[in-house]
Amino acid sequence: MTSIYKSRILLGFFIMAFLQACQNRAQLEQSDLAWKVSDVVTKVERVYNLPWKVGRAEKKDISMGFVIEFNVPTLASDDAKELIKKYKVNSWIFKVEKVRGGLPMTYGYVSVPFKNINKSLSTTSIKIYYAAAAASGRFRSFECPAFKHRKKIKDYDVSYGGNEETTIFVKYKNKIKSRVHTTKFFPVSFNGGLKLAGDYMISMTLFSSADKKIYGKFKPLDGIIKIQSEEEVHLPSCAGIREENKPDNSAKGTFDIRNLQFNKK
Repeated sequence: MTSIYKSRILLGFFIMAFLQACQNRAQLEQSDLAWKVSDVVTKVERVYNLPWKVGRAEKKDISMGFVIEFNVPTLASDDAKELIKKYKVNSWIFKVEKVRGGLPMTYGYVSVPFKNINKSLSTTSIKIYYAAAAASGRFRSFECPAFKHRKKIKDYDVSYGGNEETTIFVKYKNKIKSRVHTTKFFPVSFNGGLKLAGDYMISMTLFSSADKKIYGKFKPLDGIIKIQSEEEVHLPSCAGIREENKPDNSAKGTFDIRNLQFNKK
């Protein structure tokens, strides 16, 4: 392959990437009623199981939890600066919810600053852990998981509705009192409790991290995550073993389950 041919391939790649960026970039516009961000394209990209090989004798696979990957749209630099100037809006905020019995339950919030997004549709991810893995890295190193956790995620899927594009009107809604996690180098994680089966959804809007204010209604991402079934894995070599009750030399103490908050649903 000649150097000229290689150069043409690279040039074609960059042109395609540029055109894709122009097509997928959200746009700040002024309507008769208010400012709005249109052409917001985002969806759940994929979901996958977090395997956990455990057991003292025969090793078996169970689940730590699962990962959700989703797209984060970007704005033109001038549009981002305008939002910061007018409203102090400097981020997208994503709400993570579990829907069970028709009722949504909020796990938490994740913000992605505009300045951290350097692609037309950057991808980020979150982890939903079982309580046995959520406590700490030390707990994730146990050969016999805490709280008698033996579950393995068996069936899961993403159900798409085909509505990837949305518009967000820039209007103050309310202030978030809960903790808001900011994405950095590692995925944000949440404690899903003892059971993870159920439907999960992610929605997004605009956010001012300086005063924790939301601007615009939360709009759902295309893609409902369905954890359809779990199975119990028999670990005979872990019978009667409770590693969480052993002294933690690094913390100079023993673990007390009463200090861990998690959802039992």
